[in-house]
Amino acid sequence: MTLAHFVAKFAGWVHAYNTTRPHGALGGQTPLERWLTDATPIQQVPEHELRWLLLAGEARIIGRYGIRFQGLNFIAPELDGRVGQQVEVRYMPHDLRKIEVFPDGNWLTTARPQGQLSPEERDQVLARRRADAIELGRRQRRTSRHAKLRLAPVTAPGRIEEVTVISRAQADVEGIRHGDERLRRLARADLLDLEADPRRPAGDPDLSPQVD
Repeated sequence: MTLAHFVAKFAGWVHAYNTTRPHGALGGQTPLERWLTDATPIQQVPEHELRWLLLAGEARIIGRYGIRFQGLNFIAPELDGRVGQQVEVRYMPHDLRKIEVFPDGNWLTTARPQGQLSPEERDQVLARRRADAIELGRRQRRTSRHAKLRLAPVTAPGRIEEVTVISRAQADVEGIRHGDERLRRLARADLLDLEADPRRPAGDPDLSPQVD
């Protein structure tokens, strides 16, 4: 059977199966009759997304050099800044000129093998990496400034007070010690300018009232 003969016979079978042959599972209707009587709204798929429906899919992790897949590094500007993120790679078997990248089920970008990028695509990747490096450096400098302000508060113009960082347990012990010292100071009568009772023997620590 030639290819042309096979295509013609297959097209005839598809037409008969869907338009003239009744189906028991459809109550004796043909697929076409059931389709025409179904009131479910039709969801239109954008034409550029139709090619994704028949692609194979595998899970991958974005690395420093893009997505490693079947011995090749696939890169795209949109992959920068996503190192460590898990994505789904969809591809056409036996055609690795490009892959589609889907994080969380949503299309992100089309990635191509590193050695097959056009000059424009290569420039886009490099520009995105430079921008990410500048932003990372800015965040690190801002974090460092905030850390210095928290650990070394300024007490006078031009002077920075040294700060000793201790553990929470040590801080609790120091708090208890200072609290005990304060209670001892409050218990001393001489710090409150109280005169000693002349009727109390010297050295007697009893501060209770005396009864005549």
